[in-house]
Amino acid sequence: MKQLVQSTQLIIIGTITGLLIIEIILRILGIGYGNAPLINDPVFHHIHPKSYAFRSHDPCHEYGGHHVFYDQDGLVSYTKNFHPKSEYTKKIAFLGDSFTEATQVAYADSFAGIIQNEHKDVLVKNYGVSSYSPIFYCLLWEQKVKFFKPDIVIMQLYSNDISSDESYKKIAVFSNDGQIKAIPGPPQNIVTQLLRNFYLARFIRKIQLQLNWYFTHEKQENKKVVSGYIEENPDLSQLSKDLILKCKQDVVKSGAEFYLFAIPSKYRLTKAELAKHSLQSHEFSDKVKLWANQQHINFIDMTDSFRKQSLSGRQLFFKKDIHLTKFGHQCVAKDLSKNIFTTKKR
Repeated sequence: MKQLVQSTQLIIIGTITGLLIIEIILRILGIGYGNAPLINDPVFHHIHPKSYAFRSHDPCHEYGGHHVFYDQDGLVSYTKNFHPKSEYTKKIAFLGDSFTEATQVAYADSFAGIIQNEHKDVLVKNYGVSSYSPIFYCLLWEQKVKFFKPDIVIMQLYSNDISSDESYKKIAVFSNDGQIKAIPGPPQNIVTQLLRNFYLARFIRKIQLQLNWYFTHEKQENKKVVSGYIEENPDLSQLSKDLILKCKQDVVKSGAEFYLFAIPSKYRLTKAELAKHSLQSHEFSDKVKLWANQQHINFIDMTDSFRKQSLSGRQLFFKKDIHLTKFGHQCVAKDLSKNIFTTKKR
């Protein structure tokens, strides 16, 4: 019996020692893999961990290898301890979802990072978070962004925002005057938060996601979808319209300029017979443009530039993932700069 206990102790000690050695090696090599780390939040439903870094990976191997940093406020940044200089001639705040968050590319290659690099006198803050939509942007403005005192606020939309607004409204908390006070997330998962601090746990999770992706998508190549994802094409709901207008009014009231843009349809751009024609009022971005013009909102239309680049053979979206490639981000940054820095504002 005593020998069995000693053997068990040796096995436990050996296992722990081995795991610690692996953890140390992974840390030395900087292999702290992550995909889209989020933590539940009582006000914003889900947010990024603060002062956190990881090496990006993609289960389908289309991108990855670069480091992603969330700063002390949980915003995507150059480093997890980014401290900007004190003087800037202009401050820009980006509101958006995973397209704005853009962890599929290095921050310097994202449209927010490109604008920051090309305009050294401008301070950019990227408030993009995966799965956010206009209902979050109103909340973000009121509780965070307005205290940044931006000169320009740029809101990005995607076609699934309409259904997201409807879903999140059902769990939102409103004040007596109808203002959104919080969108509570589920209770915090302490185990997940603890495991996220260990590189070995991240490495195991990476392998799990890759295997899950393989077995889920192995037989989906011939389905009529984009990137294994059904691209929605809704009309703007009254709820989303009201939220966008509310955010725009609050931004303008603060003295800042408000801009809106929508990610063009990947489905349209990847289908040659559709890409050849500059369709109007058919895809989500066209619908947003029409409505924005009616509301006298500064709308930045990227459909035509995306169409031209796509027809020339440039890849703006990853083939399997729905998000933008480095070149796609360059196109967005070019259209944004052309409008916010050189065009007369409304």
